[in-house]
Amino acid sequence: GGCALYLHKKIIPGNQITAEDSQHNMVAVYIESLHTLIAAVYRPPSSSDENFIHIMDKLQAMIDVHGEGETTPDLYILGDFNLPLFDWTSCSIPSCPPSAAYQRLMDLVEKNFLSQVVCEPTRLNNTLDLILTNRPHYVLEVNTEETILSDHRLVECLLGFNPTASTN
Repeated sequence: GGCALYLHKKIIPGNQITAEDSQHNMVAVYIESLHTLIAAVYRPPSSSDENFIHIMDKLQAMIDVHGEGETTPDLYILGDFNLPLFDWTSCSIPSCPPSAAYQRLMDLVEKNFLSQVVCEPTRLNNTLDLILTNRPHYVLEVNTEETILSDHRLVECLLGFNPTASTN
């Protein structure tokens, strides 16, 4: 497990947070010039709900700080969430009592009007690796492919704009 975010040298990061415990990792960065917040999250399969909720609360606090004002930032929250019972086609959690981790992620999705754009399984028959965004219309293409580096499929996302292009 673990998280990393790499930015092009033309993209200047602003406010950054990291959160980790013995199980979870998250790194998030706000890019002021793009009014965009990008976060990478790792939640292991058998992790505690309490620690995951704490990580999600920190992420929501950062979203709230940068969402004050007239417009909400573009949000891209991605990573290995290891929550196989989600039904992303209907954006629902199972009717049996889900763990608090499922409910906290659903709360984040609903509060921030997020869409999950990975439509293929990323490990066996489960979609565990997610890309959540409040700007799904910017996503042109999402692909998954086998890799020798992991038991999960590699997820690639193509956005319909170039954030490093000059606006002049």
